[in-house]
Amino acid sequence: MPRPTASASYRYRPGKHHKLRSITKSAAVHHGAYIVHLRLPRVARRIGKGTLTVSYPGDATHPPAKLNQRVTLTRR
Repeated sequence: MPRPTASASYRYRPGKHHKLRSITKSAAVHHGAYIVHLRLPRVARRIGKGTLTVSYPGDATHPPAKLNQRVTLTRR
């Protein structure tokens, strides 16, 4: 039986009159936890604001779940 995979998506708008862009990746299971690494393009880092969506399709024992969260990126 295949394991359901979680996915993460980051959506941002590069400018006021530009289309919404997104980066989506599926999560891998690592030591019992879902891990995903999103590499954001330079323009997404420069804008610094976006929406992170994480979704899980569910399985026989867990219901499906989806979470949307507005994020503000900070510089290190």
